[in-house]
Amino acid sequence: MTLAVISHTAHYLENGQVVGWGPTVRELNHLLVCFDRIIHLAPLHSGPPPPGFLPYANGQIRLEPLRPTGGAGWRHKLQVLRQSPGLGKAVRAVLRQADLFQFRAPTGMGVHLIPWLTYRHRGPGWYKYAGNWQGGRVPVTHAWQRHWLACRQRRPVTINGRWPGQPPHCRSFANPCLDEAERKAGWLAVQTKDFGGPCKVCFVGRLEEAKGVGHILAAMRELGGSGPVREWHFAGDGPLRAVVRQAARRHGSHVVVHGLLPRAALAALYARCQLLLLPSRSEGFPKVVAEAANYGCLPIVSDVSCVGQYIRHGQNGWLIPPPLPGGKGLRNALAAALRQRSDWPAMAARAHRLAAAFTFSHYNEQIERLVLELVD
Repeated sequence: MTLAVISHTAHYLENGQVVGWGPTVRELNHLLVCFDRIIHLAPLHSGPPPPGFLPYANGQIRLEPLRPTGGAGWRHKLQVLRQSPGLGKAVRAVLRQADLFQFRAPTGMGVHLIPWLTYRHRGPGWYKYAGNWQGGRVPVTHAWQRHWLACRQRRPVTINGRWPGQPPHCRSFANPCLDEAERKAGWLAVQTKDFGGPCKVCFVGRLEEAKGVGHILAAMRELGGSGPVREWHFAGDGPLRAVVRQAARRHGSHVVVHGLLPRAALAALYARCQLLLLPSRSEGFPKVVAEAANYGCLPIVSDVSCVGQYIRHGQNGWLIPPPLPGGKGLRNALAAALRQRSDWPAMAARAHRLAAAFTFSHYNEQIERLVLELVD
């Protein structure tokens, strides 16, 4: 059985080999348990790939390259519409080679491709909506795609979380990010971590205001180098990189800016730290929360989208209520976490159990049921 995947996932050529964004590549590699072949229709960019890009597992996954489009601003969004005829031709060619499709939303090309797939394509398929499914501040184009998939779609749509009045075709799926070896390594980290030693916290993600990096820096300034948190780790890249590095120079050796880290180094960081800080404005369900929880790194995360359906305040992590202004919510949640230090070992064990829902094997079991229903 051949699956056609249509997405905006970036790809590059590295020494003549196609590499794609690591989390998506890992997911598709594991989907080969369910499919004989995968054709991925996605953009191929020029230049060297950024860190975090991986090759596909074998020749069973083939990239059909698209010309990159989109970006910030209306000029780039209009570029998507201008190139839609060529995109439509490429989509039709790939769909003719496949038994069913997966369309990964939200994405700029979804504005016209989702209606086209709804009304013009008769073959089976499903939509994976990875963003915030209800509420939150999202771009207008994302909100439109979310509405269309909820109200004008009969094919299955996999979404983050479970919601009141959820249409029957919208299926709740945890976004996978862990394999069985990582589950075992995570449990070892939970059992051996020093929860009573100096407090170490980390942020993993894009260094930008939307992820709450400014609030973390404010909390760091308030607590100071002699406070209860002895190590602050930042892993990632983004527009606030220079600001974070400047803060690190001011605060000394207890602040470490790692930049983008490979997966093994991220696992080591989660195993080292007791707390993950993620005061985001909007999320679907951030994979870093499940990854950190797997290693007993307890999340302090904004209560947005479906996050509160997994993270229970004071039980397996702490929630930051979105109405609180500035970084007050983060500081309150961090203070609550530090008051519960004696509970951290038991909380870490519960967090590790929570991460079982985010394994590739669990995801594939759900896909098998969905695929069989589609084909039948």
